[in-house]
Amino acid sequence: MGEGLIFYDTSAWVALAVPGDRHGPEAKRLQAQVSRGAYGSIVTTSFVLDEVATFVRMETDTESAVRLLRSILASAAITTVWIDPGHFGSALDLFQSHQDKRWSLTDCTSFVVMRDLGTDKAFSFDRNFEEAGFVRVP
Repeated sequence: MGEGLIFYDTSAWVALAVPGDRHGPEAKRLQAQVSRGAYGSIVTTSFVLDEVATFVRMETDTESAVRLLRSILASAAITTVWIDPGHFGSALDLFQSHQDKRWSLTDCTSFVVMRDLGTDKAFSFDRNFEEAGFVRVP
């Protein structure tokens, strides 16, 4: 299943949504490739969306954050994985066992979901994905 999936991290959504974001041009180029079918289907998580709402609100306003999340949740092209107690427990174990890394708990939930889905590609500007053994694009 994971071969045809690309995981969208917080930094990707923020770069696509926040005007003037330093990664915006690069993110928009990759988004155009994804829209044409490169990399496969888009997957993200409820924890990533929580972070996205906060970052977008801080950089723009609440309405922009709400509009973005509602469009992601309504899109048939995007799968949102809801972090359940199993994901959370596995992520907490990963978080605890990698104290030498500066991974957030949200990063760890993303890593757990990506492993569960069998995908190794993450649309992210966060190098933590590479540290965890995933392929970060762009």
